[in-house]
Amino acid sequence: MDILAVGHCIRYVSAIREDVGDKLDILMDAYGSTTSELSLEFANCVAPYRPLFLEEPVKVGSVEALMEVPRKSSVPIATGEKLFTLHDFKPLTEQRACAFLQPDTAHCFGITQMMEIVRSAEHQQMLMAPQMAGGPILYAATLHIDAVMNNFLIQETHGLDNFCRCVEHDWIVQHGYVNVPQQPGLGIEVKEQNIAGFPYEPLPYRQYRHADGSWKGW
Repeated sequence: MDILAVGHCIRYVSAIREDVGDKLDILMDAYGSTTSELSLEFANCVAPYRPLFLEEPVKVGSVEALMEVPRKSSVPIATGEKLFTLHDFKPLTEQRACAFLQPDTAHCFGITQMMEIVRSAEHQQMLMAPQMAGGPILYAATLHIDAVMNNFLIQETHGLDNFCRCVEHDWIVQHGYVNVPQQPGLGIEVKEQNIAGFPYEPLPYRQYRHADGSWKGW
């Protein structure tokens, strides 16, 4: 995000809030592609539109840079999808550097490590908004974690139509809630024949660059 993109995004947020009123929450993601100064300017400009949170306002690696934004803005901050272990999350939880944590069950090597991160956040009264950019097996595992944590806020969800084609479970989102599988284990059975209809297609790595062609990361 550069200074031109900041103005563009502010106009988007304003238009969205005007269109949906107070019926929906607005969640914003900077993808860790900007500086704390630009994110702070953006956060202060969109604060009147009451977003739920701003995700990854700075690049991963500096808790001090991250904390600059919530210190000087009323917009809550979320981060964590690019971190992996309890040790990685420790600086965030010890300093309560953000309002919401977003670990990914796959990035965290599974349910056990994920639950340790959840508990460390709970001790600091931090809420969880788990990242989920994978498939139906990861989604099922993440939902089971969501169902037992005391500090759950919201779950990233997408692609449920395709998920239901790949496993023996019909996920239904209704009034903002989704049904958790009730069978043993993760509660799903993979439809091997259906998966064959989604062959692997190699794609070039996505390149995110500034207007001048310089690399800006994910």
